Amino acid sequence: MPEKNIKFEAWYLPDDKNHENKKGFNSEDEAWDFIVSQICESCKRDYKDNPLRSPCAYEWRVEKYDEENK
Repeated sequence: MPEKNIKFEAWYLPDDKNHENKKGFNSEDEAWDFIVSQICESCKRDYKDNPLRSPCAYEWRVEKYDEENK
């Protein structure tokens, strides 16, 4: 049974105020879809071919949290 209150958050690590962290995703994949929408076009292509080759994606992290405790 899935945990009811578990959500995912996309964190932008450099914290340059040009990107916002975003909470409330229902899955890790959903959070990564958001992250890919935020990265540059060159890194989007790299991410689709091989996520490990996308430098901009390394600036992001996905965290799981309990919605009731955060």
